[in-house]
Amino acid sequence: MGACIGSCAGSCMASCCCSAVSKVMPKPGSIAPYVILTFLSTIIALVLRYWGGGWVVNLYVYDVHICDSDKCYGYEAVYRISFALCVFFLIHALLLFIRPCRNVDRQSWILKILLFVGLLVAAWFIPNPFFDNGYVHVARVVSGLFLLLQIVILIDFAYRWNEDWTGESKQYYKGILAFASLFYLGSLTMLVFLYIWFGKDGCGTNIALITITLVVSLAFSIMSIVEKITQGERGGVLPSGIITLYCYWLLYEALSDDPSDCNSTPHNDTASLVVGLIVAGLSVCYAGYSVANNNLLDSDSEHGLSYGGVMASRGSPRTPQKLTQNSSAAASLTSSDQLDEHAINLPSQPFDQDDEEEEFEMDGEMVSKRKKFHLVMAATAMYMCMLLTNWGSVDALEASINPEAADTGAAYNLSKENMWIKMATQWATMILYIWSLVAPLVCSDRDFS
Repeated sequence: MGACIGSCAGSCMASCCCSAVSKVMPKPGSIAPYVILTFLSTIIALVLRYWGGGWVVNLYVYDVHICDSDKCYGYEAVYRISFALCVFFLIHALLLFIRPCRNVDRQSWILKILLFVGLLVAAWFIPNPFFDNGYVHVARVVSGLFLLLQIVILIDFAYRWNEDWTGESKQYYKGILAFASLFYLGSLTMLVFLYIWFGKDGCGTNIALITITLVVSLAFSIMSIVEKITQGERGGVLPSGIITLYCYWLLYEALSDDPSDCNSTPHNDTASLVVGLIVAGLSVCYAGYSVANNNLLDSDSEHGLSYGGVMASRGSPRTPQKLTQNSSAAASLTSSDQLDEHAINLPSQPFDQDDEEEEFEMDGEMVSKRKKFHLVMAATAMYMCMLLTNWGSVDALEASINPEAADTGAAYNLSKENMWIKMATQWATMILYIWSLVAPLVCSDRDFS
């Protein structure tokens, strides 16, 4: 009996606390602040990765050493920022399971910032073995799955774009041809520079990788326009052009991470590094945003599985339930004065629906999407950690701890680990796209419509 009363009291206390917290800053939120927070965290992690050190505050009378250990720079600083950001998003995902706390996800940003700062401070008290022997291994697995999901979403985007522009209502065939030509021209330009920058004498491995990319990209580009393979329903020059350009970009990123003399790109000047840091921060944020904002994560999405496991859009875009309700409400208004008075809002993204009412109750569909968003952003935090630490490479750890005494290539994030991980990503992209083309022929008994 006592346990039951205690459980009820605890539940009531949690509900009251969450209800009180949700009243702080009652402005409807969107996913933009979360993406901005991820970007700023990535930039801070990058700065500490390369230029971090002991933090000393001069008080004129004496100096205060805030942090003079390796926790404040190098890999260990990146691990802690990534861990704090990951826990921050996991807490938000867990709060969405508690009905009184759901509105906290959309507001209360003062408390959220304090929570994130508190998590950062707490992470600095965790010993290094927790990150070196535990967190880094979990982050590797999660980041690998994150990369695979990125590839699937890219292929899905390519197919959807092609189907949207070839639909009966648009038929933008000239636009498709123009963009496809642009993508292939960009790929050809990259091919030439790849041979110039990385195909020097004695660099047989690089030449082989460039040549393999050329042959395979030509192969799936031809396959995508062969009627016997596509059967008039799949492929096309636009999806192939997108995948080809992406494969060459991955090849460039992989070869530019090569620490050997075959890498002719500048990697030790500060200007190039600063630009690279900003691009890396934006890339991490956009990767997380695109994955979280894609309807492939929706179990009830009308875009079913097709092409042997690669998700591709089929049919008209999904219409959210609230959009249908708002459209019905709009139809019931007969005069322009009524339309102006009621000001119906038709949201385009389920994540960013802004409701001006103070008492806002998220429906089941939106709650599900917000949960998935926070889980994906937690994976993004782990991916950021792997991206900035050579996937937790032990060989490059000394370079992050003592950059001045380390090899220049290692200090500037060049490693064979980074190179081959990006090459593996490129090969996975090629294999999945080719499978999306041939799956209906190989598995003819399955319905891919």
